Amino acid sequence: MRDGEPASHSKIGWETFTDAVIRKVSNEKEGSFSCSGAALRRINRC
Repeated sequence: MRDGEPASHSKIGWETFTDAVIRKVSNEKEGSFSCSGAALRRINRC
């Protein structure tokens, strides 16, 4: 992250990684989990 630049760490590959982790966990585990934030809500799994 760069100081004073919100979301400067976005769009560098993290979305692909986090989407895959959330997808895997939700497909393989019973129960629930939650996430927050506008960037996470875009995947409609939270």
